[in-house]
Amino acid sequence: MNQILFSESENFNNNYNKKKSKKSYVGQTNQIEITKIVKFFSIVIILFGVCVTGGISYSWVKNAKEDNANATKPTINIQSDSENALLLSVNHDKALKEVSYQWEGQEAIKINTDNHMYVEEKIDIPEGTNTLTITATDVNNQTTTYNQQYSGAERPNLSLSVVDNKIKATISSEKGIDYVQYKWDDGEVTSKQVNDNYFEQIIEIPEGLHTLTIIAVDMDKMVSSKTQSVHGVTKPTVSITSDGKDLIVQASDNDMLERAIIVFNGEEKTIEINDKQFEYKVPVVDGENVIEVMVNNKNGVSATAKARGTR
Repeated sequence: MNQILFSESENFNNNYNKKKSKKSYVGQTNQIEITKIVKFFSIVIILFGVCVTGGISYSWVKNAKEDNANATKPTINIQSDSENALLLSVNHDKALKEVSYQWEGQEAIKINTDNHMYVEEKIDIPEGTNTLTITATDVNNQTTTYNQQYSGAERPNLSLSVVDNKIKATISSEKGIDYVQYKWDDGEVTSKQVNDNYFEQIIEIPEGLHTLTIIAVDMDKMVSSKTQSVHGVTKPTVSITSDGKDLIVQASDNDMLERAIIVFNGEEKTIEINDKQFEYKVPVVDGENVIEVMVNNKNGVSATAKARGTR
């Protein structure tokens, strides 16, 4: 009896353990399936995020390209102002950052835009055939470029040179020179009527730094002009006198005398001065006395004096 009861109890335990094992297996299987599902949806979410981000980036680049392609550029306009001049105007719907023009072989000239949306400038056409290049750039670096050849009428030939602390203006024209005008800085204008094909003018340079402006107009009203800045220096003064016993050389300069060269009866003597005043005596000899003196100042300007006498 006891043996039978034990067997039944054993069978009951075996059946219970099998059911428990089956339930544990089913639980583990369900947990694995849930983990797979979670991983799947995680991958899907990541891929979706990548696609969305890529789409946004593509859209931003595409829009940027479209905005750049549709951006407006400055407009350059050229009109004839006269036979030898052009009127340049540049307008835009945005502020202009830089506008410049350049004739071939010459330096570029910048026009002050002051961040305005419109600028205007008169451009003189040089003599002969030359190419004009104009560049206009706005604040967004959108640039417009203009290139065109223009022919300028013949003008008077005008040149300037410095000779002994003076300016020498030389003007010529096959058509004939009507008149010449010049001025220092903003001072009074000096006019010279010419009515000839050739003209020269010696112009004294005032002391200090000054700017000379000169224009020459031919019979067809074609104009040539030049502006030149020069530093005017004073010229030394030198004199020779005699007291009957000596020849007296006297010289002075507002800045500084550098040296004197004295030639007396063929014999030369150089004297270093380095002062504003100078005096030197040469004894008079029997017979002919010939003396020549040249003094230089520190700016390289010289002055001379000569004397001849017989005792």
